[in-house]
Amino acid sequence: LSIINGLTSRVDKVANGDGLDIDTCSQVFVSDCFVQSSDDSICLKIEEYGEKTPSLCRDITVTNCVTRTTQTAIKLGTGSYGEYRNVVISNCTVMDGAGGIGMWTRDGGIIDGVRIDNITISQESDAQHGTAFYFRGYRRGKDTPRDGLIRNVSISNVTATCHAALFMAGADCGTFENITFDNIHFILHGTVARHCAVTPPVPFHAYAMNDTPFELYVHHARTLRFHQIRFDWDALANPAWRQAMRLIDVDGLTVDGFSGRAGGAECETILLHDVKNAWVRNSLAEAGTKSFLHLQGACGNIYLSGNDLSRATTAVTRADEVPASAVTMEGNRLLM
Repeated sequence: LSIINGLTSRVDKVANGDGLDIDTCSQVFVSDCFVQSSDDSICLKIEEYGEKTPSLCRDITVTNCVTRTTQTAIKLGTGSYGEYRNVVISNCTVMDGAGGIGMWTRDGGIIDGVRIDNITISQESDAQHGTAFYFRGYRRGKDTPRDGLIRNVSISNVTATCHAALFMAGADCGTFENITFDNIHFILHGTVARHCAVTPPVPFHAYAMNDTPFELYVHHARTLRFHQIRFDWDALANPAWRQAMRLIDVDGLTVDGFSGRAGGAECETILLHDVKNAWVRNSLAEAGTKSFLHLQGACGNIYLSGNDLSRATTAVTRADEVPASAVTMEGNRLLM
């Protein structure tokens, strides 16, 4: 199936020109499609909530598709009045777009059990300067009865050439749980200003994929894993780019096999703020790194092992409120 809409609402003469919407459906197989749209290309959603039992969007596979859009290429949400379960997205190519892969829980629903594998994201459009992964977990409004939940998500084997890498923010530490990123290569342009790069507002703007921080940014998560992540800039260093990874209020973190550096020479590669029970291992500090890891806030039980930090000026730095006992180092290669 090919769906070819205009890439702007002016051309389509509609405000929400989605390509393919799968609303409260089960046992759906989508394959070998090309979808061009002025809004989300392929969108799973739940727009009604069952009175006695939750509405379901489950047992869905999307594979071998190519998308081109000015919004989000493949998305779960924003309509999230029920439960998403058993969703597989694989072997897809994402062209342009403000968001590559998106997950949104605004209506108290649950996204549980998602596997995303073998995706290529290429954001080259001058009109959009989006984010490869955009996950948002805030209530739609004061009348929304509960916070949403996104858990048991595995994302692997992705190459993303993009303006910003990952934005994941929710209402509290329980919004995102058991999320894994494995074998992801980010190549960031870094040439366009990000209006919220330094201090993203809380809650973050609903449709602000073009304003997120550049780096891997996470605010509120539990049991988060990054395995074999490569983070590159395709231009000379810029102090505005800040860290490669910034994690805030995370309980249970594993960073295994990370390589990359901050854009700015004065910035640390990884910033942990209010992070507990973290293990950083088998990672590499690249040439020009000032501080590989910086701790702020109420950090505790941070463990570093098996890392090559010999090219970093300083392996770990701490804010005044973080005690030395918060971090343990073992078997790392350090600057002599």
